[in-house]
Amino acid sequence: MILLEILNGSKAGTRWVARQFPFTVGRERTAALALNDDGVWDGHADFNLRPREGCTISGRPEALTLINGQPVESPQRLHSGDLIEIGSVKLRFALGPTRQRSLAWREIFTWVALAALCAGELALIYFVLP
Repeated sequence: MILLEILNGSKAGTRWVARQFPFTVGRERTAALALNDDGVWDGHADFNLRPREGCTISGRPEALTLINGQPVESPQRLHSGDLIEIGSVKLRFALGPTRQRSLAWREIFTWVALAALCAGELALIYFVLP
């Protein structure tokens, strides 16, 4: 799970969770994370999830995007704890805890199936074979 914590600006103190990739951060209404603060462009930055690289960010050439104080010029890999500056807004990038679905029903079914298989084998051994 990718988590962006908004540190300042009009949405300061809120956390935003990425539900699907790629997503855009910017001023436009279609942006997944819409920010209406100073210095934020319409489609300011794009986040993408790449299998071998992890989560990457690409900034628009005309819009200044910084990661830990350094400008982003090409898709750059993000690490948990990175400070992203988009216009006047500062965001903290984090990898959140993953949730695993409960597998209790599958486990119960597996044990019941194993017990039935063992009972069937015992029945074959004692009742079918002489």
